[in-house]
Amino acid sequence: MRKKRNKKLIIGVVSCSSVELKVPAPAYLLYSASPRFSLFYQHAVRNCAKVFILSAKYGFISPDDIIEPYDQKIVEGDSFPIIPEVEEAKKILFYGSGLYLSILSQASPPIQEMTRGGLFEAAKGIGRQGRLKAQDWPMSFILEGVYKGEITTLLGLRQLLVARKYQQPTIEAQEYRVRHCPLLRVVNGGIKFSPESQINKKGLFI
Repeated sequence: MRKKRNKKLIIGVVSCSSVELKVPAPAYLLYSASPRFSLFYQHAVRNCAKVFILSAKYGFISPDDIIEPYDQKIVEGDSFPIIPEVEEAKKILFYGSGLYLSILSQASPPIQEMTRGGLFEAAKGIGRQGRLKAQDWPMSFILEGVYKGEITTLLGLRQLLVARKYQQPTIEAQEYRVRHCPLLRVVNGGIKFSPESQINKKGLFI
């Protein structure tokens, strides 16, 4: 009888994206303004026990770490400490390329590059119009609107999405994301940034 692959031993690492939201957000949301990153991240979540993001500024971070937007790129010679979860993995699925791979190659476990073949071709396809799509990505303007005080209630959010001609399933999905976003707090229908969110010395929110 063939044994099933143990997902607990597989760690996913996704490189960050230069296409970001304009306001602080959980890392997976900040970078998901890029459709290409979103494709890679969703594939990693489905196929790995745990996923980390390799950020050009912060190094290895959890997808739920709340970070601020930044303008920084990986350059030759950059190095980040390999965190224990990555170092102790049996196998690493890597979603990225170039200098990010050179940083990850310092880890001991074998690395499988996932940005090849069919997944890479799919990413190239959506990447051609990625920047245009990112401009109208709902959570992008929702988080920015809450941050600026332009969106203060779930009712106002729904009215805005209806005005932008989003369909009901999309509207419900955005309301769900707002309710479960660690950066936001929803009380009695009102939406605001969580007062517990503070920035630690590393630049991450805690």
